[in-house]
Amino acid sequence: MAQKSKIMYTETKSIKVWQDSDGIGHVEFQPKTEFGSYELREYYTICKKQSGGKPTPIIMDITNANLRDIIVTALLNKKFLEFTKAVAFIGWPRALHTQLLANFMLKINTNPLPLKKFKKEKEAREWLMQFIDKKTKK
Repeated sequence: MAQKSKIMYTETKSIKVWQDSDGIGHVEFQPKTEFGSYELREYYTICKKQSGGKPTPIIMDITNANLRDIIVTALLNKKFLEFTKAVAFIGWPRALHTQLLANFMLKINTNPLPLKKFKKEKEAREWLMQFIDKKTKK
């Protein structure tokens, strides 16, 4: 499947965020960056603006995520409920201890959002399409 066109693309030193023409948000961690409270606020502002404040399904590529990124995102993700409908994780951290933590966080998920891990973006997109509001699709 060809990648959908990027709408409202934003790139910072720590993340790339965009929304595609199907209304699916995309988040990709930049390599070798730290994702702390400043970056989390920045991410929150970008995603809220791009979603128009409406809940949106998100594909999150965590290939370049490190242990701290996973912890910060997992601990503070309840703040994102207002504009996130579901999250599909693609890619997987390279470090074994980060993979183990990510798997553990997915298993003990207490967040009301549907979360699922995928090997390929195509599978993630297919799963997320069920969360697209057909009436408001761009």
